Amino acid sequence: MARIITVFGSTGLQGGSVVRHLSSLGTFTIRAITRNVHSEPAQNLAKLPNVTTVPADMSKPETLLAPMQGAEAVFAITNYYDSEVQDDPFLEVRHGCNLADKAKEAGVGLFIWSGVPSALVRSGGRYKSNNLVENKSTISQYLRYKEIAHVNLNVGFYLDNWVATYLNGMVHGALTRTADGSLELTQPLLKPEAKQGMIWIEKDLGAVVAAILSCWLERSDLIGNTVWAAYGHNCMSEVVAEIGKQSGCPVRLVTPTTTGIADLDELYGYENEFGVLTDIQLPDPLTSSLGITFHGLEDWVREEVIPSIRAPSSH
Repeated sequence: MARIITVFGSTGLQGGSVVRHLSSLGTFTIRAITRNVHSEPAQNLAKLPNVTTVPADMSKPETLLAPMQGAEAVFAITNYYDSEVQDDPFLEVRHGCNLADKAKEAGVGLFIWSGVPSALVRSGGRYKSNNLVENKSTISQYLRYKEIAHVNLNVGFYLDNWVATYLNGMVHGALTRTADGSLELTQPLLKPEAKQGMIWIEKDLGAVVAAILSCWLERSDLIGNTVWAAYGHNCMSEVVAEIGKQSGCPVRLVTPTTTGIADLDELYGYENEFGVLTDIQLPDPLTSSLGITFHGLEDWVREEVIPSIRAPSSH
C-alpha cells in the first residue's frame, strides 16, 4: 500500500527539500501542494519520480481537505513573507489552523509541523516578540489544543541562505566575488560572534523528515515532542573563517544595518541576544536517536560553497 505524504510549502526551501529527498527514496507517494502548479518551481517538482503537484490554498480551507485524504502524514510550513500575510500578520496563524483542522478531518496519522520556539517564552518576557516568531509557535499550541498527533520540527539558521542553489539550479545567494578576487559574505545585522544553531536545509531536512516517518508508529515519545533539526552551533566569524580556509581567498563579512523588513530586523536583534537554538544541546538526544547524521559547516563549504564560487555564473 502506498505511503502518501502531503507536503505544504513544497516550492519553498524547506518543503522543496523534503519533496526532493522523499522522492529519491522511492518508498513514498508525495503530493506537493502549491497554489500555482504551473510555476517553474512546481513544474520542476512534478518531474521528480513519485511526485504529483496538487493545487490548494491555505486561505481557502475548502481546497485543503482533498490533498490530505488518504495521507499517512503531512509536512507543513507557513510563509510569513506571503504578500497576503504581510497585509494581515495573523493570517499566517489562520493558515496553520486551517491545515490542522483539515488534517484532523481527513484522518491524517501524523502532522509534522515546521515551527519556531516562542521568543517571548525563551526570553522570559524580556523580548517584545513579533508575529514573525510567535505565529508559528501559536500554531504548535493549536495542534496540541486540538489533540492532533504531531511532531514539532524546529530548524536551525539556514546555511542555504548564503549560497542558494536550491531553486531552479540558480545561484543567487549572499556570497559574492568582488573585482579584486576576494569574497564577500553579506548577512544583515547579525554580530560576528553571535552563535546560532545551524542546518544545511537542502542536504539534511528531508532526511530528518524521512527518519521521523520511518519510526513514528513505534515511537510514542515522538508524538507531541520536538525534533531539533540542526547540526550544532556556529557564528558568522566561524562561517567566514571556514570559507576562507577552504577557498584560499580573503573573505569579508558585510553587515548591513537593515534588511528593509522591520520584523526581520527585530528578529535579528533577538538572535544576537538569545541566538537560534542556543539553549538546546545539538544534536539533541531525541533527534540523534532517529539515527540522523547531520552535515556540518565544513561539509557545506566543501560541497556547496566552493563549487558555487568556481561556477561561471558566480559573481
